[in-house]
Amino acid sequence: MPRSTPSYEPRLPAKDAPVIEAMKELSALYPRYGYRRIRVFLRRKGFELSWSRTHRLWRQAGLLVPRKRPRKRIASVRPRMHTPFKANMVWAYDYVFDTTASGRRLRRVCRSPMPFARPARSWRARPAAEKPQRWDG
Repeated sequence: MPRSTPSYEPRLPAKDAPVIEAMKELSALYPRYGYRRIRVFLRRKGFELSWSRTHRLWRQAGLLVPRKRPRKRIASVRPRMHTPFKANMVWAYDYVFDTTASGRRLRRVCRSPMPFARPARSWRARPAAEKPQRWDG
């Protein structure tokens, strides 16, 4: 290696500083654009750059295009629903809203077993402040 190589100082940083500043401004404006598209904007501003010089300055400035977030994909193998094989495995919930003659609102959640033949439980309507009473009939 020649003796002058370790002490070599490139003259380009002074020449490249305005280009790097313009690159940083443009990449802040257009964060999804890479060095190729930014080069088009730089040429419009009057900077004549080859693609290799643009790429070198892009890397030197530490600019990167942020990665796109991958889309959520539908699972190819979905877990299968278990078929109910005994009573009380599947329940249905139903919300019942009603008003009394005096104007009070009643709200109830009714729960009943779904697929198997079993009489559904019914709820006697009471004011919202009281607990509901269950009838098995």
